[in-house]
Amino acid sequence: MRWAAVALLVTTACADDRTLLRELFDNTGGPSWSDNYGWSENLSNLCEWTGVTCASEMSPESVVGIPSDSVVGIELPRNFLSGRIPSTFWTLPYLIFVDVSFNAGLEVNLEGVANAKLEWLSFDETATRSVEGISGLAGTLTSLHMSGIPLEGEFPTEILQLTALEYLFMSSSGISGTIPAEIAQLSQLVELDLSENALTGAIPNAVTLLINLELLSLRSNRLTENLSYLNFDDLAQLKFLYLNGNQLTGSIPSFSSQQNFEEILLNKNAFSGAIPDNFMVSAVNNGNMTVVVDLSDNMLDTIPESLDNLEHLFLDLRLADNHFTVLPTNLCDNVNWPGVAEFHCSGIVCPAQTYAPQGRATAANECTPCGTGEYLGAVVCLVQDEYSVLEQLFLNTDGEASWKVKWTLTDRNYCAWKGVHCDAQGHVTRIYVPNNGLKGAVPETIFHLPNLIDLDLSRNDITVPFDRIADAQSLASLNIAYTLTGDFAPLTSLNKEGPLQRFYADGIPISGTLPSEICAIRTLKTLSLSDCKLIGEIPTEIGNLGRLEELYLQGNELRGTLPSQIGQLQNLKAFSAAKNQMTGTLPSQLLRMPNLEALSLASQKGKGFSGAIPSFEASSKLTSVFLNDNAFTGQVPETLLRMADLDASLTVQLSNNNINGTLPGALAKFSALNLYVEGNSITDIDSRLCEIENWMSGSVGKYGCAAILCPAATQGGRQIFEDEPCEPCTTEAGSLLGQKSCGDGSDSPAFSGSEQEILELLYKQTGGVGWHNQDLWLSEESICQWHGVGCNTNGQVTSLTLGANQLIGNFPSEIYQLPALQRIVIFSNKINFSFEGIKNAANLKVLVLDSTGLTSLRGVGNAPALEGLNVRFNKLTGEMPQDLSRLESLKSLDISDNQLSESIPAWMGSMKSLASFKASNNKFSGELYDFADMPRLTYVDLSNNALTGTIPSTILMNADPSKKIFLSLSNNRLSGEIPNTLASLPKLDLNVANNEITSIGGGLCTMSSWNEMQVSYYGCDGIACPIGTSSASGRQTAEDRPCSPCAKAQFMGSTVCDTSDAFSSRSVVGLLFATFVGLTALIS
Repeated sequence: MRWAAVALLVTTACADDRTLLRELFDNTGGPSWSDNYGWSENLSNLCEWTGVTCASEMSPESVVGIPSDSVVGIELPRNFLSGRIPSTFWTLPYLIFVDVSFNAGLEVNLEGVANAKLEWLSFDETATRSVEGISGLAGTLTSLHMSGIPLEGEFPTEILQLTALEYLFMSSSGISGTIPAEIAQLSQLVELDLSENALTGAIPNAVTLLINLELLSLRSNRLTENLSYLNFDDLAQLKFLYLNGNQLTGSIPSFSSQQNFEEILLNKNAFSGAIPDNFMVSAVNNGNMTVVVDLSDNMLDTIPESLDNLEHLFLDLRLADNHFTVLPTNLCDNVNWPGVAEFHCSGIVCPAQTYAPQGRATAANECTPCGTGEYLGAVVCLVQDEYSVLEQLFLNTDGEASWKVKWTLTDRNYCAWKGVHCDAQGHVTRIYVPNNGLKGAVPETIFHLPNLIDLDLSRNDITVPFDRIADAQSLASLNIAYTLTGDFAPLTSLNKEGPLQRFYADGIPISGTLPSEICAIRTLKTLSLSDCKLIGEIPTEIGNLGRLEELYLQGNELRGTLPSQIGQLQNLKAFSAAKNQMTGTLPSQLLRMPNLEALSLASQKGKGFSGAIPSFEASSKLTSVFLNDNAFTGQVPETLLRMADLDASLTVQLSNNNINGTLPGALAKFSALNLYVEGNSITDIDSRLCEIENWMSGSVGKYGCAAILCPAATQGGRQIFEDEPCEPCTTEAGSLLGQKSCGDGSDSPAFSGSEQEILELLYKQTGGVGWHNQDLWLSEESICQWHGVGCNTNGQVTSLTLGANQLIGNFPSEIYQLPALQRIVIFSNKINFSFEGIKNAANLKVLVLDSTGLTSLRGVGNAPALEGLNVRFNKLTGEMPQDLSRLESLKSLDISDNQLSESIPAWMGSMKSLASFKASNNKFSGELYDFADMPRLTYVDLSNNALTGTIPSTILMNADPSKKIFLSLSNNRLSGEIPNTLASLPKLDLNVANNEITSIGGGLCTMSSWNEMQVSYYGCDGIACPIGTSSASGRQTAEDRPCSPCAKAQFMGSTVCDTSDAFSSRSVVGLLFATFVGLTALIS
């Protein structure tokens, strides 16, 4: 700590020290601090409280005029403070220094800080988002530590008013824009750290006016330009200069006047040319101290002989990965330089055609022969150049035959290839080819690319070998999800402090325990292993991954309890272990994770998690909690999310547990809470909750308490839509709120009759005597002979096909109790159809309800095995019912010809099994959903709606390219260009007629298999007629059906020349034909 002597004469105080400290304790989660000795007991002597420093503990000269028992300092770093520091805290009359750093859930409120006479303030790694008010410390503050806070935006101008500052640390604070020239006002600065931000542009000359600087760190930003205009000679005191990891160009400075340098890091830039002849010529030997100079990973080409003038220094000179071809031999006897005494020239740089991890020989790694490489100081052995590595990847993975978007190998400018990104020096930094049709084994040389940071090979039929992954010195992100990779053992070769931070391996059938090799990669920030068929328990070694920010383990077969070691992941922001087979209570350590923002442990198979609902009262950043479909008991706690932002949008999903009692009124403090508790045993809601309009995404403002839970003696869980209110029960229903169906909350009791009696009930309740065809019904013949009844070999009913048969009245729910029933086809009948009890239809796969007068799909999501659903030509209105998202097995959905409106919902992405989606002739509006997360989708018809905006470039991006894809968007209001990313679907049938399309993406007009080969015959016209032309189909489909001139056609794809016509007769005939074909396919 650095604070000077102070003489404070305070005549009055806002309150005594004890009161102010107690207020700090109460507002920052004091009971949950890791060490709150003295605070919790309210000991009489404040000086004994943890983290409290009194004047009596300071040197007398630093506290002149301050009473000995007065509080002068607070030090509570890493103590699990959360919440917000109250403004009254700053009225402590003699406060000199405060350290509340590394409390991730704490917001430092600087309002009123001018009341303090602080000299030293540290709030590194807290949740502080603003420094408004800090300028009030302009006369006293000498040291400010605020690294790792989510500040964002440009450099705060208030800090520029702190002219007494000597130490300013603002690394990793999200600041962007340029470094302000006004920084010269901070003329007393000794150390300035602005590293790891998003600063851009040139380094201002104002920095060189800070003549007292000993440390300047601007590393890992986006700074550009050369440094020729900067006069570093003025910074005579400079010892540490960190400019590495930017985009600086031109020659490196000579630093010819500095005598005291200890460390200069200029690596990972784009400097070029020669090292200056007078480089560091004034440097002196300070007691045999090693001087580090890192110039590696640039484009420098000449090492001058004059560097021999530095032979007296203990110089750690790092020159790896440049363009040097000659090393002056007079440097090779400078034995003061590390490694030179033992390895001579190789101790400075490895010779050409050799390599070592540091580009020079060391005791751990000598220079190894390679056979290739023209430059000195190579860090990897490139068996081939970077072009050849990419070429091998393309050829080894069947590029010519299988890739959707191919690389043109004849164009050696690989930086322009699709999915390849390079840095300013032309090195490959990113390869992004997901879902691109790759097949076979990826060559291990992919890991030899020295600057490769991000590699995404996901969703391809490939194996990725890890044998050479340790050679990937820059690889930070690796995505091999949904590939055929299986051997993780070579991951043990990874350096535990290596570059890998993000690892995605979802969908790889590991079929075993979580690989220990992965748990050993301690640098990971993101680990995603969902849907990997993992078994066993989450290993305790997971706690070794202390840097993890995201952990995804959902959709596996993990068992047992959550290990307490999860609590060691103090940086964790998102954690999901949903859809496993885990049990037991949640470890207390999980409930005190300061950075956690999203937690999902929902839908455990079997017993599930149990115990009381946790309050998460110490988690100030938590905004999303999913604990539904488990076995939690007790009441919803009054302290739920006590430290969360009261105005933030929060989601707590607790439905389908064993929760009871009353929803507490204490939750009324939240202004936008989405609290899902239906399907429990709750008996009351505090009335205050029913008055908060923004609760439940605004539904409480519309439907009151019913938006939270349906009243007792009703069903439906909660009201979501205007036309789907909570429905009264006709049977004894009890006193529980939020029941999804009547009775005791379970499905209707089983009908005690035989299958024949169930069919007889159907006949009687739907006017059987008036049916168009009632052959053999109620006769003595086997029910399998009755009209429309299908059976299996055991005589059990498997299908009911009674379409257009004049059924009327109520369709009985007892039908769902036919144990082998697989298909119900009852289109074109005027019946009252209900999905109540459909959960009993365990084998029902197909349900055809076209033209039945259906007004609601409430309850359809309970059909456990449904694969095909047709509800065309009905009276469905409003938003697309979210109940559909629960149909995990659904493959075909036809909701055409209704009056559904609003936008296509994003939750459709959860319907992973869906292959066909027909929603034409509705009133859908808004932007077009991209269906990117639905890999099995092959048929999409959204024609004749009111969709607007452009066609997203990500549309159907994960669809199977080997299959024929049908996409109809005709008769909407879509505009702009047909995106060229659709080229990834070589068998696409695309209809964009009658929109506001103005162009076709490059390369699409050569997609020869598109539109039944029409594009191969007619080029762009086979996709959409040009502006100023039209045809009956909006494109050319035959030689005698060309795109004809039409002056009224303002957009591509016009079907008629008279813009007042909505459809041509051909469109109507086509619609009727499609309707007939779709119905026939589903019921056949």
